Amino acid sequence: MNIRIIFVLIILFLNKLCLAQALQFEKIDLQFEQPVDLVSPNIEGDTRLFVLEKTGKIYIVDQVLTESPVKLEQPFLDISSKINTQQEGGLIGMAFSPEFETKGYFYISYTFNDPSNGQKFSSRISRFTLSEEDGNKADVNSEMEVITIEQPDFNNNGGAIAFGTDGMLYIAMGDGGGANDQYENGQNVSSLLGKILRIDVLQLPYEIPGDNPFTQNPFILDEIWALGLRNPWKISFDEVSGALWIADVGQNDLEEIDVQEVGESALNYGWSCFEGTDMFGPFGCVDGIIHEEPIYEYDHLGTQKAVVGGYVYRGSKFPNLYGTYIFTDYVSSNLFWIISKDGTEYIIDDFDFSGETIPENISTFGEDSAHELYVASFTDGHVWKLETALYNSIHPFRADNLTIKPNPVSERLLILDDIPIKATVKIVDSTGRVVLHSSYRKTLDVSLLDSGIYHVLIQSDNQFWNGSFIKI
Repeated sequence: MNIRIIFVLIILFLNKLCLAQALQFEKIDLQFEQPVDLVSPNIEGDTRLFVLEKTGKIYIVDQVLTESPVKLEQPFLDISSKINTQQEGGLIGMAFSPEFETKGYFYISYTFNDPSNGQKFSSRISRFTLSEEDGNKADVNSEMEVITIEQPDFNNNGGAIAFGTDGMLYIAMGDGGGANDQYENGQNVSSLLGKILRIDVLQLPYEIPGDNPFTQNPFILDEIWALGLRNPWKISFDEVSGALWIADVGQNDLEEIDVQEVGESALNYGWSCFEGTDMFGPFGCVDGIIHEEPIYEYDHLGTQKAVVGGYVYRGSKFPNLYGTYIFTDYVSSNLFWIISKDGTEYIIDDFDFSGETIPENISTFGEDSAHELYVASFTDGHVWKLETALYNSIHPFRADNLTIKPNPVSERLLILDDIPIKATVKIVDSTGRVVLHSSYRKTLDVSLLDSGIYHVLIQSDNQFWNGSFIKI
């Protein structure tokens, strides 16, 4: 009878654990003015996080991997005198070149009044170079224009930029603003607006990659990689799979997440014939238009109004999140979503924000050189670091595929599966804290662990094994 009661309690506790999912971010006691992007050089051991302010300055937070990060007093770059911050304009995005470590190149995206085009409001991507005298300063006089695109209005400018795993620069452009695609750019293949662009910036002027999908079509601009987007405010690449993740801000009803796997191109995401999966407008729409539906969409019920895309988590602090995509909403920043993948199926979970204080109006995610996650609050100017991830680690694998016994266990855990000897193993507690990290072995000593539920994550190259056990 006692054994049965204990077993029932264990099952109830497991169910409670699986349902009690939450993220907790810790505020870094450093403040910025309207932060819009957080970027790392992605160089192993680099301790810096670059914070972009909408008003035109880029600051460095150094020692970000430690308990006491420091905001450098002088900005890394200040272009506030040349940008136009009206409505959604300003300094928008930054991407470090794959050549940054050797040549000091980085790229920024901003809006300005173009003096060579009658002071018309425009988006520009430029390359800058690191100062030769100071590795924490950019050479403000090193700007080289990459591409300038006229904007018909002051919203839906897009402007996110990122280098793909193929070394090409990807540029996310909004439809040009106003409302309801009033300038008819979403499906207009003679416009760079409402598109994902892909260019080769190894040399300037930029070149069109030979495998861009429309280079043989004289009626479509060569830079276009994908079309049918409204305002892709944030894009990011999964550094392991190479997939491109796109968070496209909706118009009236729906926010959407799109994914472009390696090898896919020329995808039409439907705007403004469609908003998400719903029919929307007539501009450029024809019967039978083929469009790529989002892998996830959510409506504007409540206060959810503007999706903010994040990253596929590839850090080591929270193995239970490894390989999942995390994003939020600018207006409802107390809600987070996580997307995992089981074969060809995408699985969606949502989180309530946990913590004493909730960051308001999250404008961006970021990751440091160790691929740990951050967010920034546009309203109060603070940067927050992910510190706890209470999450059912069966995700992203969605099923235990690891055979372990005994379970429950008191001293030694035996792994029965045939796993390569070069694998690594992590044991994680229910808060996401790593309590054991070592090279793989079939027998694990867990005798010193406290009683509770633990998760095992074993990795060998791109193969994963996942399981849970109860320590008694």
